[in-house]
Amino acid sequence: MGALYPAVAGDAGFCWYATHVRVNQEKRVAAHLEGRSIPYFLPACESIRQWRDRRKRIDVPLFPGYLFVQISLQRSLDVLTVPNVVSLVGNKLSPTPIPEHEINALRVGMLLRRVAPVTELQVGQQVRILSGPFQGMKGVLVVKKNKRVALSIGVIHRSFLVDVDADEVEPLQAFDYMAARRNAGNAVFRSV
Repeated sequence: MGALYPAVAGDAGFCWYATHVRVNQEKRVAAHLEGRSIPYFLPACESIRQWRDRRKRIDVPLFPGYLFVQISLQRSLDVLTVPNVVSLVGNKLSPTPIPEHEINALRVGMLLRRVAPVTELQVGQQVRILSGPFQGMKGVLVVKKNKRVALSIGVIHRSFLVDVDADEVEPLQAFDYMAARRNAGNAVFRSV
């Protein structure tokens, strides 16, 4: 399950930012952030790993190489000086804040165990989720079977699966296959 150091909700000037870290260093960075009293969110899911002599269930980050911090921009140096932190994700001028409702939706999905990592996605029709913790989020529908939708945190271009009924998804516009192929890189979420 995801780890969360308690954040001070609603403090003026505090926003969520994606933090790019060296792969396989997410938990170490989280420990450093906790030591510095910096609120963070490290979504993780259970995975079964096979070794030569045994199988083991372990928690792995939902977004390898990323975790989320809630800071004011004045505290960005406190995050950037943590060992194994590469950068705060954004454009060349400043980090891009992630809307709090996306972080909250991800938290709820993690608590309900309705998320799983996605490695490769297909392209299809633009849709919106109509109900549940992901209500209002938009993306691209790929397949209706299995009633699973992949959501993406757009800033870091990483995706995760959520369980949602097909009737909880509505098309945003008439399907245009060629436009969907052209816009494949801009999709926010996809159903698999």
